[in-house]
Amino acid sequence: ARDQINQLFGGPATHLMLANTSGSVWTDLATRVQSPNVDITQAGVPLQYRHPGSKDVIAIAKPITGSPWTIVVEYDSDVAFAQARQFLERAWLIGGLALLLGSLGAVLLSVSLTRPLARLTRAAEGVARGDYKQQSGLARRRDELGRLAGAFDSMVARVQESFAARSASEERYRRLFESVPLPQWVYDRDSLRILAVNEAAIEHYGYSRAEFLGMSVLDVLPPEDAKRMSYSTHGDDGHGKDASRPHVKKDGTLIEVETSGHSIDFDGVPARIAIMNDVTARNRAAQAVRQSEEKYRRLVHEAPIGVTLSSLLGRFIVVNPGFVSMLGHDSEEAVLALQPREVYASEEQRQALLARFQERGRIKREEIQLIRKDGTLITTQFTGRLVTDDGTGEQYVEATWEDVTEQRRVERQFQQAQKMEAVGQLAGGIAHDFNNLLTIIISSSDLVLADGAASDAARADIEAIRTAGKSAATLTRQLLAFSRQQVLQPRVMQMNDLLSGTGKLLDRLIGENIELITVLAPDAGTVKVDPGQIEQVIVNLAVNARDAMPNGGRLTIESKNVAFSEDLKEHKVLYPAGKYVSLIVSDTGIGMDSETQSRVFEPFFTTKEPGEGTGLGLATVYGIVRQSGGFISVYSEPGQGTSFKIYFPRVDPIASVAEEAPRTLKPLGGNETILVVEDAPAVRGIIRQVLTRLGYQVLEAHDGESAIALSAKHKGAIELLLTDVIMPRMGGRVLADQISRQRPGIRVLYVSGYTDDAIVRHGVLEPGVNYLEKPFTPDTLAKKVRGVLEGAAISSS
Repeated sequence: ARDQINQLFGGPATHLMLANTSGSVWTDLATRVQSPNVDITQAGVPLQYRHPGSKDVIAIAKPITGSPWTIVVEYDSDVAFAQARQFLERAWLIGGLALLLGSLGAVLLSVSLTRPLARLTRAAEGVARGDYKQQSGLARRRDELGRLAGAFDSMVARVQESFAARSASEERYRRLFESVPLPQWVYDRDSLRILAVNEAAIEHYGYSRAEFLGMSVLDVLPPEDAKRMSYSTHGDDGHGKDASRPHVKKDGTLIEVETSGHSIDFDGVPARIAIMNDVTARNRAAQAVRQSEEKYRRLVHEAPIGVTLSSLLGRFIVVNPGFVSMLGHDSEEAVLALQPREVYASEEQRQALLARFQERGRIKREEIQLIRKDGTLITTQFTGRLVTDDGTGEQYVEATWEDVTEQRRVERQFQQAQKMEAVGQLAGGIAHDFNNLLTIIISSSDLVLADGAASDAARADIEAIRTAGKSAATLTRQLLAFSRQQVLQPRVMQMNDLLSGTGKLLDRLIGENIELITVLAPDAGTVKVDPGQIEQVIVNLAVNARDAMPNGGRLTIESKNVAFSEDLKEHKVLYPAGKYVSLIVSDTGIGMDSETQSRVFEPFFTTKEPGEGTGLGLATVYGIVRQSGGFISVYSEPGQGTSFKIYFPRVDPIASVAEEAPRTLKPLGGNETILVVEDAPAVRGIIRQVLTRLGYQVLEAHDGESAIALSAKHKGAIELLLTDVIMPRMGGRVLADQISRQRPGIRVLYVSGYTDDAIVRHGVLEPGVNYLEKPFTPDTLAKKVRGVLEGAAISSS
């Protein structure tokens, strides 16, 4: 308190004042007082002046180091010099008496008073200079001078103790201010100028102490924030905590800071002390957590698979939209209300899952059937783990569910297609070898019959052999059709033109008790197919439909354009994206179950009675469609009928090119030289025998290497190379290329019962290639050889 401080400095006649360096602001620590207009810059020099409306005072001024303030200790002049005046009065009296008593007394009195007064004066001057350790050394005297000296020494001691206590307190608070690990500064509430700053702020912000003391708190804010923010007020109570705001370090680094503080009086200046907590890392971590949580929330919410949290009993607690959609419901609430028996198709499977969870705690990729809202079953791939709530100890199941129903269906179809491919390769290989045998049987029979030497009985037997060979050849053609290894001669044509030409044929074929309906889309596109083979497809499907409708029914043939895009899940495996022309053959017959549908295209598989079918009809259809670049699928329900859907790639229509009329052939025989290359000796012998009878000169080779050597050795002309396509070490195409280099202009005729080679790729005959399919008759061989030699177009059949 002011009174206590004044009392400390010597009683009511002593006053402690503070003034700024210029002397324009004075305060008695309670209120501001009017400046006495005195120069206080002369530290330690006694000052005499008068406050307006007050008495004369004597004072000592001392600047406070490190601040703009000066401390001034004032004494009332009357009080300060009262004892001295009294003393002087008495001294003059005593002096007069002493003068009267004699010079000796005067000298003694002078010595006893003058020297102590000089000593007391020097002590007072030391105090005035701020040396509070000064003592008069006269306090032991019992006279008035001793009393004055004692009062002086007591005053100086009290001032010294007060300043020591204040310095100690200020030092403690300074050390406390400096030791705080968070940045702190004190700033003027009016000007926002920084008045003090701790070491943590210097280290954290990068400014020196001198730089800080020349700054405003707005200098640490980004420019845009400094314009609209102010630190000046934090509420009427002088306390407040700011939300995080950006600060800028000296090096330009932007940080997020939470500021707290309160108002203080700092050397008479209204100020605030602010404590800064750098929360940049914390905010970034919190933001990262929020972003991570949001990312995983979106991941779960938008996941195309089902994500669930359920109890061990199977009741769902949390489900994502993917799971809701998977079950065909409209809302998450509807799924959460379901009982386990309304979701799981098998209670036994659910119980088995629960047992494995309790045993192992985790299940991976197990297939489980669930019940959709409409009652249909879907196959899901389930992965889950058992989790325990740390707080309650309750156990739950976190799980993901992937609908693999369509995938499993496609896999089954793909496996069926692979099986059909393998069977087709086997069938094609058998047909190829069998064609060589049939070539020998049929050609030998024709040669014997042509000789005319056989008896009538023998001739009948040979005819029977020949007929059986022809039937076997038909069977092998069906096998080749299934295995996609027969020769096609495709044309670009309108699908509707192809279908409209089969109506009369089907009317006679299916009978009167079956109604034939054709639904042809006017815009049905153009396809590239072998018309004869597609007619065989339609006939086979029609016969199959007729047999499925013994009591009559309806057979429908449709055509339309179809396009499959990449996002059609049900077609993305079996049917590549693209434009197709669809041929659909449907009946209202007895239908098929799923087991029969899975095997319907297998060769020799039939549901008919023994002897009523070969089992090759639908297998042949499958082979022709696939070889033509198309796809076929079947859909059937027992008692509801069957529908076969065939998709041929749509092609651009092209202008029709008039076929060149066949040239008139010379007699089948000739005298040209023909190089025959065939690895099967029996077939090679038949070809040689037929051509020799026709008058040709025949050169024989069993493989490509021997044929090249024979050609090089032969001096005469060789007009025709007749070669098998598939041979060991060197195929027919390579042989033909090498022979053509030896003999430019030589004609080539390929012969094979197996066309999966470089000459006839994918069963499609390349333009300009002469080809003869096994088995063949002598007459067919003769016509084909003559046609090739003459350059005429002759059918290969």
